[in-house]
Amino acid sequence: MSGPSDTNTILTDGVHREEKSLYGQVLMNVQRLLNLTKGQLFHRLMSEYSNNIKWKEEISYV
Repeated sequence: MSGPSDTNTILTDGVHREEKSLYGQVLMNVQRLLNLTKGQLFHRLMSEYSNNIKWKEEISYV
């Protein structure tokens, strides 16, 4: 006989799986739109991120 905790675990796992697949779908769509390979997509995201950090640092010094 299963208790309430079993049901909660199943529901939570289902939600987590759905979030991960949705995130994956979004990344795949962005990748397809920009016509990039996974490596290129990662590189582009990291360069955008580092540019954003540098920009914030310059603003904070003003």
